[in-house]
Amino acid sequence: MCIRDSRSPIYTYGAIFLACISASLFVYLRFSFALTPLQQFYLPYYLRTEVAGVMHKTDKYQLLIVADARGHVHLAGDNELQAGRTIVPGGKPLALQLTPAARAAGAEILYRTAPTVYSNQPLHEYLKHDIYACLLYTSRCV
Repeated sequence: MCIRDSRSPIYTYGAIFLACISASLFVYLRFSFALTPLQQFYLPYYLRTEVAGVMHKTDKYQLLIVADARGHVHLAGDNELQAGRTIVPGGKPLALQLTPAARAAGAEILYRTAPTVYSNQPLHEYLKHDIYACLLYTSRCV
């Protein structure tokens, strides 16, 4: 019995295809389960500021703001948000909501700012150090 040498690398193509599918699955699982809801929200902005920062100095972004009853506002933090649903007027609903602890501390409203022009590099640094610090610098989050 003779095994014929096939000139078609079908097993190599199959292995490459399975490797790509497996890598995609692992990346999806990493971003779905390892990132906090706030990190998932800002991930497109983080990537966009990194890439667009090379080509453009500024771009328009909508950041998340938390307001209290007295009208004081600040950028939303990880400890104030959880997965959920917040209806915002004139826009797509947010897949985030305020935590009970944030509400108890006086936070009342979570909303997206109007599209505002920000410099890409400083915004990227803010996201890198304040939002993704636990992923990039694990010693700071212990």
